[in-house]
Amino acid sequence: MEPENLISWFHTLAEDLRQSGTPAEITSGLACIHYNLAETTKDCDIWIPPASLGAFKEIVAQRTWRSSHAVHRSRLSAPLDPRWLDGGWSSHIIWPGPPQAQMDIFGRLPRVTTHTSTGIFSNEETLARVKMTQRDKDWSTVHLLGERLLAKNNPEGLLFLRTAESLLQARKRTANET
Repeated sequence: MEPENLISWFHTLAEDLRQSGTPAEITSGLACIHYNLAETTKDCDIWIPPASLGAFKEIVAQRTWRSSHAVHRSRLSAPLDPRWLDGGWSSHIIWPGPPQAQMDIFGRLPRVTTHTSTGIFSNEETLARVKMTQRDKDWSTVHLLGERLLAKNNPEGLLFLRTAESLLQARKRTANET
């Protein structure tokens, strides 16, 4: 199956979770694809409020990918339990493939103090915060998201700019608007 089919499968799973009353928000790589910031991703990162894990587990236990059911991905992964996810840990499950369908479940989005997204994908501000990792490859995405936020007159975008030139341009633009 082509990757687009796996991406569609994740999207349908998130929609089904939301329709069941379980908040679910796709973030990180798959959200970057949604915003045309990336073309591929290896997994689906999803935020589920820890209080909704029971319903999440029921739906995921019934969902198959290529006739396979979900299994816990690693002995080193946190349990799919509200006590762990509420503490900032993530849990990891896979549906064996090929290709494997991999999902990372977050109870708290990293570096997000006020959660404002309401859609199936993280909004651009939330996504920028989530992508502020220790990996160099994520910072160009953070920067682009900052520029997009500023283009929409959201001053939070300044927090995500990574170059002096972009900061100077933002300052000039702001000075011209006052």
